[in-house]
Amino acid sequence: MPDSLIPVQAVDEGMLPRLRAAVPAERRELLMAMLSAELARALGLAPDARIDPRRSVVEMGLDSLRAVDVKIAVEKSLDCALPTTLLFDYPTLESLVNYFVDEVLTLEPAPAVQSARGGGEADVAAQASELAALTEAELASLLAKELADTSVERPR
Repeated sequence: MPDSLIPVQAVDEGMLPRLRAAVPAERRELLMAMLSAELARALGLAPDARIDPRRSVVEMGLDSLRAVDVKIAVEKSLDCALPTTLLFDYPTLESLVNYFVDEVLTLEPAPAVQSARGGGEADVAAQASELAALTEAELASLLAKELADTSVERPR
């Protein structure tokens, strides 16, 4: 196989369950680590290479062929469909992570946040901390889901 071609492989097939189990603040860190490792692989860097989250991957040498390789590998890891122009639309690691958290991944709240719904024994301070870690989009999604779950059909 020519050096310019990198075999497409899933970064971490267990990533989606780990993201679902993580509290929202940890999800960004998990995504950052997974996407950083995948970008490092595509760029021919060491897997533990530090990638500046605000530097364009195109500036770092990522071409369109490798961008598609990254897209396919991430699709497999996260079990989702992504646009072919993903890394050109979201050219930095930071913008890529934000895109996944805000627009792509529709993850249920972590178990500790879910326990707050049932009025369980979870510590209120911990629940408040977890809610504070959510982005506006995650909070809006959580609120919309909660409202949908509690909506009562009104008589006409």
